[in-house]
Amino acid sequence: MSNSNETAKKEKKPKKSLRDIAKNVEKAAADVAEKSQEFIKETLDRNDDGKISIEDLGIEKQDIIDAKEKAQRFADKTREGIKEKVKKMDENRSEAKLERDRKTLRPVFVEDFLANNEINNLATTPNTDARYSMIRIVERDKKREENIACRGAIGYLTVTKELDVLNIYVDVAKSLGIRFLPTIENEVYYTDPFKENVYVNLEEYFNYLKKARISELEMVASDLGAKTVKIVFKEYSSTVSARKMQAKTKMTGKMKNSADTSVDIESNSSDMSNMEIAADISFSGHDNPRIPKLVYFKGESDILQLIKMRTDPEKKNRIVSKTYALRYNKSSGISQKMANQIDAALTGMSLKQSATFSNEVKRETRTVLEYHIEF
Repeated sequence: MSNSNETAKKEKKPKKSLRDIAKNVEKAAADVAEKSQEFIKETLDRNDDGKISIEDLGIEKQDIIDAKEKAQRFADKTREGIKEKVKKMDENRSEAKLERDRKTLRPVFVEDFLANNEINNLATTPNTDARYSMIRIVERDKKREENIACRGAIGYLTVTKELDVLNIYVDVAKSLGIRFLPTIENEVYYTDPFKENVYVNLEEYFNYLKKARISELEMVASDLGAKTVKIVFKEYSSTVSARKMQAKTKMTGKMKNSADTSVDIESNSSDMSNMEIAADISFSGHDNPRIPKLVYFKGESDILQLIKMRTDPEKKNRIVSKTYALRYNKSSGISQKMANQIDAALTGMSLKQSATFSNEVKRETRTVLEYHIEF
């Protein structure tokens, strides 16, 4: 019976709401926090001033100053490091742009040109494989003048499929130790394949080589003591091969021994399209021959043999007269392949000439240089 009463009492006890429970928990937490603060304060407050200060924590003021300075130094170092990285990135970007501009604008500096000349001077003759075999005289352009990559350049390189062309600024052309023939103008020049640092205007190129070779043969005659010399150009309608080139030869010795052979070039006279007497000279003659200096004909065996016969120190049976028929294109130093490359380079730069190099070379292959000399 008593158990029933207790159960009834328990059932009649009022229930607490969730809000009341929350308030109680909040109050209990506040009490715990307050007691904790009091405990910490009592524990750490070594100077009994009722406050927790740096002295209570055992930290000296100098320690704080040192820590601040250390933090400042770290911040400064970090900031400088960032600045250096940014600067390095800018430098890398500038260097990359400079390299791109160099590849695009292709500036050429005097040291590049001088180094190239040293290589060329060591090359074999004729020097038709020179990197700067073709030069174009140009004015300075605004695009390159304002770009740091071209600062101090003497010109720039134009790269074509067949040939690299060196563009030189007209105001520095005279200071490079180059002879531009006949004069320096805003034109295109090609190297004399037998002479160092000599460049000839393309419009005058073949005429220049023609005159140079005539002059050299005249000098050969003079140095060897000739009385007369005659130089004739004979152009044929078809290419003259080496096998067809047999000259009319007449030799008479001092001992009245003579040999007279006459074999004309194996072409009919009707095949000859043009003939030009380039030189017909008479000298007083002399009997003290000296070995002439050869440039264009130093690879011509017939001329070398003539010099050898005339300068024979024993003076036995000296040559009196002879007529040579020489392949004209052999002494030009310009091959058909090179001529085609020159024409392609000019076309690539949208430059026009009055006559193409390839046609001029073809004309030379059809031409015979007849050289008659008497002593």
